Amino acid sequence: EEMHLKNVPVGILKTQELNAFAIRTPRGNAAIALYSAIWLYLKIEFYCILAMWLRKSNKPIGAHHPDESYAVNLLQIIETIKTGAFIVYDLKGEYSINDCIGDASKPESIVIFCIDQALTFILLHEYGHIFHGHLNNQLIRAKVNGGSEISIYLTSHQQEYEADLFAITRLLKSKDKNESMKSMTLASISMLFHIFDLCVYDSNNKILGTHPPSLDRLERIISISKDFFDQKSWEEAVHYLQSMNSIFNSMKDFKLRIIQAGYKL
Repeated sequence: EEMHLKNVPVGILKTQELNAFAIRTPRGNAAIALYSAIWLYLKIEFYCILAMWLRKSNKPIGAHHPDESYAVNLLQIIETIKTGAFIVYDLKGEYSINDCIGDASKPESIVIFCIDQALTFILLHEYGHIFHGHLNNQLIRAKVNGGSEISIYLTSHQQEYEADLFAITRLLKSKDKNESMKSMTLASISMLFHIFDLCVYDSNNKILGTHPPSLDRLERIISISKDFFDQKSWEEAVHYLQSMNSIFNSMKDFKLRIIQAGYKL
């Protein structure tokens, strides 16, 4: 029943956004469009998050700069995503985004793994919309960078949850993953949705206005995921998830402190 999904093409839209769409082709077939900045954004964001998270581990990641630098760079990328253009503001010369994309940030294998899992989830989510027939819904025209438009389909909150279920089930059922890898997969998805949440935090911005709140989606994904773990591995996964909650709650507090101190992201 899923064989036809293998024939669905994936293309790149050359715009600076963190998004993806399942779309109809002119001949009525389905295709998936990814925004070209996704890889770069996730590289910087995941590197910053993992650098702060793994600082006390035996991984060298995180040893190059203080947590504050990683936090600011992450917030700068969030602001960049919200503007839809690759513009990063400098905070009085104190921080540089090059900290996270220069020679010092040669990614550890764990960073590459997490980015891969997040990108795979994004792709599988869009495949889920196609699989469940969600492209039969109302068509709208959405503007992207430069004023051009693409055709996308409005989906209900329930359909977004269905696409999430499609994606996380296939990620965690993979025969190539051991239990520890599954824990990191779930941590990667948690990072992704926390980033989505930061994109609308303290802002009126919404991702098309059609998606449920990101943390609600994450909560459902976590609830679904428990069935794919044994007890010991689930405890490890929960520990990772709690760490992500702590990091991103701190990020929100940190952002408010920066703004109150007179800095502009």
